[in-house]
Amino acid sequence: MTAEQLSLIVNAAIRTIRETQTDIEKDIRWNPVSSFRDESITGTDKTLKRVDLVAEQNTERALRDKLGLGPDELLFLGEEQLSIRQEAKDLTKERKLVVLVDMVDGTDLLERGLSNWCSAMIFFDPRRARGEKILAAFVGIHEDGVYYATQAKKEALKHRCHIKEGQFRDVPLSGGLSKVRKIAEASICFYGQQVGNLAWVAEHKPFLDHLQKLARDQRPLKTRIYNLAGNPMMVKMIEPDLANQADQRGPLLLGYTQIDAVFDACGQAPHDVIAGAYIAWRAGAVLSSLDGTLLDLEQSLLHPADPEHRLYYTVASTEALSKELGRCLPRVYDKVDANDNVVGKGTKYQIQREGLWRRMVHIFLVNSQNELLICKRPATAAIAYPGLWTSSAGGHVERGQQYEAAARQELKEEHGLSLPVKDLGPFKVEDDRGKVIHHLFEAVHDGTPLQPDPGEIEEWAWRKPDEIASDVAGNPQRYAEPFKKALELYQATSPHSAPRPL
Repeated sequence: MTAEQLSLIVNAAIRTIRETQTDIEKDIRWNPVSSFRDESITGTDKTLKRVDLVAEQNTERALRDKLGLGPDELLFLGEEQLSIRQEAKDLTKERKLVVLVDMVDGTDLLERGLSNWCSAMIFFDPRRARGEKILAAFVGIHEDGVYYATQAKKEALKHRCHIKEGQFRDVPLSGGLSKVRKIAEASICFYGQQVGNLAWVAEHKPFLDHLQKLARDQRPLKTRIYNLAGNPMMVKMIEPDLANQADQRGPLLLGYTQIDAVFDACGQAPHDVIAGAYIAWRAGAVLSSLDGTLLDLEQSLLHPADPEHRLYYTVASTEALSKELGRCLPRVYDKVDANDNVVGKGTKYQIQREGLWRRMVHIFLVNSQNELLICKRPATAAIAYPGLWTSSAGGHVERGQQYEAAARQELKEEHGLSLPVKDLGPFKVEDDRGKVIHHLFEAVHDGTPLQPDPGEIEEWAWRKPDEIASDVAGNPQRYAEPFKKALELYQATSPHSAPRPL
């Protein structure tokens, strides 16, 4: 794409966002009841507010007119259309320029007269090489300005009216990100307006434990948490704060105390995330999936109507802050059915809430005396089954990971061992922690003395399997439930296990 073509897109997008937001404001003032009337979408049972439908229709007409592109050249995907546009499920073979639009992102806020709604727009070309598909992204905050970034430059800009001159101009937002490196000093946003999302925060023990520890150790604690997230909060991350503008005469920008990080652990659709995340990234923010890998915006854009491409993410002002959040936020796992077929992805809380299954591994270390290593969990740790005896090692199978790879990884993490493992088979556990399909693995170790991770293991001991089984029978409360089932499977299948008494 030429510089001239990209400039045309930028001008058309900014003008369309400004015009559409002005029209939205006029319509609401003229007839608020009509603006927020429910409208049905043809061919579905979905309803939406009239303001969403009208804004989307007006935006498509305006963009096509300003760009001079017809249906054969531009695929327009409005957020409200995604449920009925089959091609929106997979755009990997699309041969046209695509624009994904959500002109009223936060309709519930607008309906209540709150200001944190925005208009979001992303232009991308599926035909281009990986890493070059996103051409430009825009987030318009009504009566504030239009934030945007393009592929042409690694920077973010804000198009707004100069307070004194009354004219619109572009203002670079370089250096707007904060330098905050710790949660103890950060202002953090998450999407918590819906009850399920808020309940996740209330029930996710590692996150709450981390905050409570900070509250005990840091006085006064500067952390602030807001239950708003998505596009508008991500662009607010790159707004220079008041201190950075103290010497300006006739400032072009409003002054803000910054947002330092935005996260979502329940998953948001591409149109709710990508425009703001891309702009923040071009300004230097750190984008990460909850599993610690780089957030892949392009893959989600290529499947904007597919719920399995929702984004679980953190966007942070610094690498250190991103890593600290990653240590206390939940991971995303494969959802599986009772037959161990993958049916989606989600956090542990989501999978449990939906009544589906997740995957875990248990590893039994045995030595040449046919002894089994059992380990006791720390009583105070924010981990499963605290204070109970369990397997030599174990943990979740990461999304897309194989059971055997997960077993080797857990052995390495908990004991520092790199050993071959043997799969002894699956078993299932259903308790108050949800439904889990476990695979039990065996590994032989007669080498160097063990040095288990103290964060995972408080005590350990080598015992004969029949001695352990006898103690489990007499003192079941001392052992984790999955370990009891793993021990039964081990005694039935492992050649290292003594025959079970008749």
